[in-house]
Amino acid sequence: MKTIYATLFCAFWILQPAHSQVMENFEYGIPSTWSTYETETDDPGFVPNAYVYYSGNQSIYHVGAGIATESTSYLVTQAYSIVDQATDILSFWYRQDYTTNYYNYSGIWISTGSGNPITHPADFIEIQELNADYGFSEDAWTNFVLDLSAYEGQTVYIAFKYTGDLNHSLYIDYFSLSNNCTAPVNLNASNITPTTANLHWTESGSATEWQIEYGPLGFSQGTGSILNDNDATAGETLPGLSQNTNYAFYVSALCSTGPGSFANGPFEFKTQCTQIFTAPWSDDVEGHALVENIDESNCWEATSTEAGGGWYWWNVGTAPISPGFTGPSTVHSGSKVFFVEDASFVDAEAALFTNAVNFMDASVLNAAFGIEENYNPLADLNCDGNITIIDGSILNTSLG
Repeated sequence: MKTIYATLFCAFWILQPAHSQVMENFEYGIPSTWSTYETETDDPGFVPNAYVYYSGNQSIYHVGAGIATESTSYLVTQAYSIVDQATDILSFWYRQDYTTNYYNYSGIWISTGSGNPITHPADFIEIQELNADYGFSEDAWTNFVLDLSAYEGQTVYIAFKYTGDLNHSLYIDYFSLSNNCTAPVNLNASNITPTTANLHWTESGSATEWQIEYGPLGFSQGTGSILNDNDATAGETLPGLSQNTNYAFYVSALCSTGPGSFANGPFEFKTQCTQIFTAPWSDDVEGHALVENIDESNCWEATSTEAGGGWYWWNVGTAPISPGFTGPSTVHSGSKVFFVEDASFVDAEAALFTNAVNFMDASVLNAAFGIEENYNPLADLNCDGNITIIDGSILNTSLG
């Protein structure tokens, strides 16, 4: 039995207070129950940042660049109840940039009254200024930890305050109100196969046991499958997964005293596709979701030498695409096509791969696909197709 892969290349030259443990890693931006306030209308305030973060893929930051005059901004949490051995430890990671020349003010404040520091400034008192005496944490992440047991039984708002008008930046990530049992960080997955995945994390305290909750992407916490890791080494292998499926997992630390930590996550991953198509086989693209910058679609895979998506990446779309420029103007059948565009001047290569196709008899092999080259006259376009046959040896046959 011969296993055959087809490859198509195109190359281009007022809320109720919360009582349970709290963790916010800002993966989905600022929580809708939190608030932001600015004293100047051109102040962008605190916003998500996908380039600088402590854990996960995003943090919250404020930069003063572009503000005409000095402005003060606040990022204020919702109301939280401080409960012994539940929410009495405040923790977050912070980082600052350009403090040497541009620092004005950044600090942490708390209120037991209102949640609006603009209209009720007297309700807020300073916990700590993040200045040179405390530690700027210039270009490095530092963990801020504070015991809030003095506020037990009270409802509080936590506020991050920034004042400035130029380049000084303040980053906040991995905020929590919990007990002394801290949650793991730096969740990751590796060696992903169709049915297994190795899960990793970094222990942030002294726990030697952890609990993993996992399930299909989008599952609700409390409804997932549970796997305990009690070998004193952080990391476990998930077995029995389904191929070509998106999963997510959370990890919590199980401490020797008191309740466990909150669960950090979700971290998302996708198992490999093992489906092997059997000839005769065809794909008219109609079953693929409309998506830009394909990594994988119905067991097809795509790659590009151009990082970051955009031009030079394969997409699934409906024609006409960019009429008069680089996209296809019609479809061969149905309504959808795979397409890739070159609308810049960077040399790059984009490849689109089918999954394996089994041919019981490969003595006669017909492979067909359509290519429409509707190109920008300023860009050189070269499209080629290849068949790779694996049968003890590898043969690459151009279909260009």
